[in-house]
Amino acid sequence: MPRTPRGEPAPDQLEPGETVLALARCSPPDAWRKQSPQPMRIAVTDRRLLALKTSQLTGRSQGDVERAIPLRDVVAVHTKKRHPVSNFGVPVFAVSVVLSNGDVLVFETSGYPIWALGRCAEALETAAPNVPGSMYESDVEAADET
Repeated sequence: MPRTPRGEPAPDQLEPGETVLALARCSPPDAWRKQSPQPMRIAVTDRRLLALKTSQLTGRSQGDVERAIPLRDVVAVHTKKRHPVSNFGVPVFAVSVVLSNGDVLVFETSGYPIWALGRCAEALETAAPNVPGSMYESDVEAADET
């Protein structure tokens, strides 16, 4: 089986007509503090948010999908950039994805990969409201009104 370029999802892992909008390599929350060796790769398509399986040794992905979340279940996307002193001044960029079931997924990265995770956040904010049956910002706005 040929390797998938740039850590993209394998073609057989995508639905017919599904398009990849953005890719990023990131880590679970506070991985820099815990010195976690397990990076993650995420992909945003026009229909789903995909978490790709990665090798524990190399951090590379063969393109197999570990978790797929339909964009209609994304309620909100929040971003945060910080410069923690304990991280020697290297900026850490975090993206929090709020799901309709109340779960929150947090992805972080530092250094050079910040731009890729930022593109994923932008792609989520753009694509999620346009998916049929989308719940984007509906629960957040309803909570703010009360």
